[in-house]
Amino acid sequence: MRHTKGPWVTDTSHKADYEGITVWADGEIVAHVVPDQHNNHEANARLIAQAPTLLEVLKDIVNQTVDPVEELNGSIRCGFCGQDLTMDESLCNSEDCTGTRAKRAIVKAEGGDHE
Repeated sequence: MRHTKGPWVTDTSHKADYEGITVWADGEIVAHVVPDQHNNHEANARLIAQAPTLLEVLKDIVNQTVDPVEELNGSIRCGFCGQDLTMDESLCNSEDCTGTRAKRAIVKAEGGDHE
């Protein structure tokens, strides 16, 4: 299942029987963020509203950087973290690698691997 297509926008002017901020996409409610004890609802709503843009930018970064880098000495390194890869590996799987973490975040955001 895909998420609602962006852009998503926040709206505090929508009057309802509850407090909070509504996140909209193409006239449809995506989320309603209610005030919490820390009053972070405005910041949370802004972050939620940027989710489609953040996902697309993250995909672009991963697609542009994911290729392994071949060194002059013939070794192959991850394009993100620089970890040595074997000839059979095209992607780094290190838990500390930004690229690995980004790829996993994309998969989860798109509905796969619900860890």
